[in-house]
Amino acid sequence: MRKLILLFLIILLCYSCDKYPFPGSKILEDVDFQLIGNDQQVKAGDYFPDSVGVIIDMESVIIEGEKEFRMEIEVTEGEGTVDQQIVYSNRNGRMLTRWKTGKNSNEQKLKAKIYDSQNRFLTETRISGISYFSGGWNLISSGLLTKIDDLIIDTMNHRSVMVANGNMYKNGEDFFHWELINSSFSGSVICLEVDSKGILYAGAGQGRLYKSSDWGESWSQCTKPIPENNGDYQLSVSSDDYFWAYRQSFGIWCSKDRGISWQRDTVGLAYSSIMGGVYRLNDGSHICVAQSQMQIFRTWDDGLTWEQMNSPEGVRSCYVTNYSEIVILAERNGYTIFKSSDFGVTYKTIRSVTPSHLIFPIGNNFGMLENQYYLYIPGSHVYKTSDFETFESLLIADDQRYLYIDHRGTLFVCGNSDQPVYILPN
Repeated sequence: MRKLILLFLIILLCYSCDKYPFPGSKILEDVDFQLIGNDQQVKAGDYFPDSVGVIIDMESVIIEGEKEFRMEIEVTEGEGTVDQQIVYSNRNGRMLTRWKTGKNSNEQKLKAKIYDSQNRFLTETRISGISYFSGGWNLISSGLLTKIDDLIIDTMNHRSVMVANGNMYKNGEDFFHWELINSSFSGSVICLEVDSKGILYAGAGQGRLYKSSDWGESWSQCTKPIPENNGDYQLSVSSDDYFWAYRQSFGIWCSKDRGISWQRDTVGLAYSSIMGGVYRLNDGSHICVAQSQMQIFRTWDDGLTWEQMNSPEGVRSCYVTNYSEIVILAERNGYTIFKSSDFGVTYKTIRSVTPSHLIFPIGNNFGMLENQYYLYIPGSHVYKTSDFETFESLLIADDQRYLYIDHRGTLFVCGNSDQPVYILPN
């Protein structure tokens, strides 16, 4: 009988040692902690604004008498430094230190290992941050700026607003600081525009349109641009403050009174067309790209009727300069840039570019600030030009699709959501 009891005790002891390797301690998954200071942003070479580290949830600790922990922290990427490589917890379980970024990498990363007072390893965690260079291109693979869907600028009042992840953000003190705009309407924002008076317009879900005269502090609803549409749509504002709304199979609608009333096109454009932005020429007409036909169409009667105008084949996008020159990016042995200085009667071949690969759809490839134009050819170059005759190559980017520019002149070359973004501060 005594042998049976002894055997039972040995088995119980072995089981206990396997489940609880350190008497009185708890297993790894039972240590609860909060990560502090993750995903901060700062200029390269500066300290992140907040301390970094962990806070142990002391109420979750079941190790009898355990009151102190130790954090060993090391820089794993970015060549930055921390003020303390070993940090002991205070009575509230806080283990924090300051982190200064390096100057040679956008990605900044730390590894923190946590030990108990008996020097037993409990867990490790990672802390990430982003540092930005002011004198060259930044390549960012995480964070809000990899989710840009739209960005508009008000050059007169020196401000910018972007849409990212369905929310609106206004510019902060630096090009990488953006403040959330808490809109009074529900649903995601799908597009933004601004008119010549600095009034902000937001296209939202269920086909709705809102405007704000105080840059997002308050909003009022406009007349629904496309009455039958309860989904997404595209919005464009031409230089004469005409508003253009369009969605495949619903036609193109125009408002000449800033969203109070709308009229639909009746002749010329197939309702299946997907439209690009609408531009006004100095001859009084408006033009846009019908992307499904890969042609430019023109209207002389504010969008009621449209006709195909003379243009090169394979048009993917177009832009109109301050001098009413029409610039076209066409699919022609790669991509070819054309320019017309006579309202589309003739075109001059400017430059042909062979991209690493063709990327579709194309949209938002042009930008302008202070008489300088910018063009991104997807899968190829980002160009700067003053006349669309001579070009300065700023970057070669393979997998991005869109080009945005803020009121400071910062360039954002973006892909789809969560793809890396190239950023060139001004």
